[in-house]
Amino acid sequence: MGSSFAKAATTISPEFIAHVRLLFHLTLDEIATGRGGASKNGYCSLAIPGYVSAVASVEAFINEMLLSDLTEMSLGPTPILAFRGVLERLELDKKLLLAPQLAFGKTFSRGAQPYQDMAALSRLRPELVHYKMGSKPPSMVRDLAQRGIVARVPLEEEDGGPYPWADRVSTIQGIQWAHDTACATVRALIDMSPDLPHLPLQNFRNNFSEEREKALARALLEAGIGPTSVPP
Repeated sequence: MGSSFAKAATTISPEFIAHVRLLFHLTLDEIATGRGGASKNGYCSLAIPGYVSAVASVEAFINEMLLSDLTEMSLGPTPILAFRGVLERLELDKKLLLAPQLAFGKTFSRGAQPYQDMAALSRLRPELVHYKMGSKPPSMVRDLAQRGIVARVPLEEEDGGPYPWADRVSTIQGIQWAHDTACATVRALIDMSPDLPHLPLQNFRNNFSEEREKALARALLEAGIGPTSVPP
């Protein structure tokens, strides 16, 4: 299970991010063996649960560290507890800005990474969870396509074409992006926090580490995965 916190609770954010890595490696195995429908152009069937799990890992981390019953024990008296009910109802992109400001007196820059990618990823999650098999993609899909994270299509199909847009985001590069975005976001939150011995933050940093990001990048390079495209 996840890292033990004061021997009184079990954290689940490491389980979510580990599941994203599992989906990534299962996809690599499908590509290598020719089983499961994944292809050398990066298309795969496991990306969508990867996006959802990556967002869940960050939301779970915020809840565990900043909104749980153990927050006051860890941080001491903090204004964040007075706003816990409000924060729990906020969408993740807003919660990411407000929660560290209340807890640590600092927060993310809206115009910089990793916040921009995390905000896009958090907006993609409900689009996938409430997917209605439409062809018109959410606004962030075009940007992700330009970056080679999801499948590119001809310009005339950017606002909707012959393929459902869920096919466009079903790529192993998408799984990697979601994983790396979640990891970078959690590390940034850890870097904002005070250096308190009761916070098991090093355990979390190990689960969301840059080394784990690099390992996924190396695996993708060694597999020789090509540019993303929708399946024929």
